Amino acid sequence: MTYVNQSLYEEMLSYLRPMGTGYEIAFLLLLQRALLTLDQDIEVDEFGNLWMEQGESQTLFVAHTDTAGSSEGYRKPLLEGGFYKSPDKRPLGADDTSGIYVLLTLIEAGVPGTYLFTRGEESGGLGAEFVARNLGDALKKFKRAIAFDRRGSSSVITHQAGGRCASDTFAEALSNQLNDLGLLYMPDNTGIYTDTAEFTELIPECTNISVGYVKEHSCEETQDWGFLQALAQAAVRVQWEELPTARNPGERKVHATLRGKVHTTLRGKEYPAWWDEVPQAEDDVAQAFIAWDLGDRGPMKEVLLSALPEGERGMYRPLIDVDLLTQDDVDDAWYTEDFEDLLTKAWRH
Repeated sequence: MTYVNQSLYEEMLSYLRPMGTGYEIAFLLLLQRALLTLDQDIEVDEFGNLWMEQGESQTLFVAHTDTAGSSEGYRKPLLEGGFYKSPDKRPLGADDTSGIYVLLTLIEAGVPGTYLFTRGEESGGLGAEFVARNLGDALKKFKRAIAFDRRGSSSVITHQAGGRCASDTFAEALSNQLNDLGLLYMPDNTGIYTDTAEFTELIPECTNISVGYVKEHSCEETQDWGFLQALAQAAVRVQWEELPTARNPGERKVHATLRGKVHTTLRGKEYPAWWDEVPQAEDDVAQAFIAWDLGDRGPMKEVLLSALPEGERGMYRPLIDVDLLTQDDVDDAWYTEDFEDLLTKAWRH
């Protein structure tokens, strides 16, 4: 029986762990114990990111250790019909526990590579940003950075953070390898953001791969356990060092349909407009959507309250529960600007 198994996955998934909380620290200790059990030497950088390396490789594998939102705690996930889901009104946390599971599977199988477990992705990629700014020279030896942090079951991301991060040649080759192993992947230019976006100036091919969760950051988040197992085993068999390199580091051609506007978030970090078509919204509305994507839901509630007559907002405030909204609900409202529909979905009946 392998050490990296369903029992370990469920234990990791039990921690809701925003950056800076005691539960994040407890999870990092659990992860370090797992790596030590796999007889791996661990390095910890000044930001608290965990590193380990095995074999000779030009591949950097990445997953983040924090979960989205402000909810923290320890509770066992539910497994129903092959899908993990949250036992309460808080997110499941498969984003990015599932990516960590894939990396641990690769490590246990002896796949050569450098493995980076970052802190603070859900707070704006803070751990990865620290690496890019302070350890950039160490990243230049890599030809590819592979994050396992994408919703769905078919994406090999070529664009994120408003521009190209990986070549079509690379994405097609990786998709083909995964498909030959029984999966169904394809290049996808609709990425939003994960840690590898911070490395595009230094590493030629920076991608993000679907791991089988959906409706992340919400209480409706689920994880397809069978798919995650299949992906982890396929990833062990991928010939990572044979993948082509076609993109030049620093090549950040912005997707043709992106406006490229940069906002400043409530947390003070620049945040590009990553969606394909950005609606014309007032700054406070745009900020609410940006804050939502970073795990802060308070501003969204204020935007929804603003759709009500001013004299009624105090009365109805307790009836608006943004935790009822899914990621798809919020994404749809961003495109359509239909805030009344979003308000209806957040109304506590």
